[in-house]
Amino acid sequence: MRWFAALALWLLAAPAMAASFDCAKATTDMEIAICGDPVLSEWDERIAMAYNALDRSGRYYLAYRADQRNWLRNERSADAYSFEYRFQNLTMAGSLLPCLEGEDGPDLCIEQVNTLLDRCMSEGQYTTLAMNACSGQLAAVWDIVLKVEGDRLAEEFGADPETQELFRKSETAFAAYREADCGWQFSAYRDGTIRGQIYLGCYLRHSEQRAKALLAEFSHR
Repeated sequence: MRWFAALALWLLAAPAMAASFDCAKATTDMEIAICGDPVLSEWDERIAMAYNALDRSGRYYLAYRADQRNWLRNERSADAYSFEYRFQNLTMAGSLLPCLEGEDGPDLCIEQVNTLLDRCMSEGQYTTLAMNACSGQLAAVWDIVLKVEGDRLAEEFGADPETQELFRKSETAFAAYREADCGWQFSAYRDGTIRGQIYLGCYLRHSEQRAKALLAEFSHR
């Protein structure tokens, strides 16, 4: 199964230090920073390998490609933390996205990607920073799933404008409810270091359940 390939990427021994591009042609500040830092160069190569391993024929690929381009252009910073957690994001995406397109069922996909989430936290020694970063990366992958599945279901309702409009309203209502439900829980623990995990754990649970509901709708059609 494809999730084994994602797990293999995680366990892969560090490649020889080389950026994903020709450093002799580096011109931007970011490219120069990557080529001048062996750690960044290594992470850049690993990110490229993980990204290139994604299924380009899958229904989530275009949305993930847009997300990757946004990270490269607007979110990436020249530090190992930024690169490492983008790699974790790619690894989780490489497990979850093809699994959801397969026949194993979402429960197994969730179990598999949560194993990678725990591994990510373990790699960071379960520090608050690592747990929040890892959970945040998985939350971002679920956001892509919900966007793609929401658009797909809305398209199914194209011949039924009333149902399509109500479905779009449900998406807005779901996002508001998730934020409110996770927000009060965060607030209740706002003075403790656990507040981030409280919020993100809630966010992930709601996202999982919403994704399962959307996928189940297709199985009934």
